[in-house]
Amino acid sequence: MDDPPQGAERPRGFPCPQCTAPNPPDNLHCEHCGALLRPRSDALAAAPLSSRRTLAGFAVLLVVVLGLWLLLRNGDAASPEAEPAPATTAAGAAPTTAPPVTVPLTPAAVSASSEYDGLEAGHLIDGNLESYWNDASLHGDGAVLEFTFDGTPTLTGIEFVNVENEERFHRNFRIAAYEISFGALADPVVGSLEDAPGAQLVTLPAVATPQVTVRVTGTHQAETYQGSPPFEELALAEVRFLGAPP
Repeated sequence: MDDPPQGAERPRGFPCPQCTAPNPPDNLHCEHCGALLRPRSDALAAAPLSSRRTLAGFAVLLVVVLGLWLLLRNGDAASPEAEPAPATTAAGAAPTTAPPVTVPLTPAAVSASSEYDGLEAGHLIDGNLESYWNDASLHGDGAVLEFTFDGTPTLTGIEFVNVENEERFHRNFRIAAYEISFGALADPVVGSLEDAPGAQLVTLPAVATPQVTVRVTGTHQAETYQGSPPFEELALAEVRFLGAPP
């Protein structure tokens, strides 16, 4: 700004914040004490720029924190160890999950491809280890047993119980190999039994069926016992079933 003509009085009235002396309105410094009368334009611009930088930094930090939270949340949802929330009943209470029930199951009926007189197939499910079934065919080769249940239980195991009486065990033929079928519901289960008295458990793939067929596909040889000759028949004391009732 041009200085006023020489001898003309410069306008006064802008007070100095330091010494209160009046100064022309366009002065940056006090004419008397030299103090700064007003902030520079670049100082005025610095404050808004600093504020903008602060806001920008806060926005970046917020985005980072939000991204980490979403990452952790999605990771927990996809984790194989994460357990789903339990279903609730109509009343809003979480139901309890009972473990699978496995109990002894008794067939309603049993039939055999052949029976020796007085040693019927019914002895296989009577719970009496002193009684047993004798197959009347030669050596029990190809003998077939049919077990029928009331309803449709889910079977998980079959226990074959050989005769425990030592003489009867050795003098009769015993099951060595078997095939267990469930109609068209599942593939047959095949396997073998040890040549020993007492019970032997066969684990089944859980199958819901009202009927089970056991076919003898191999036998252990009957033997002479203390001078007594072997029998020609196959013997089996009990067949027990395990699983969940209908």
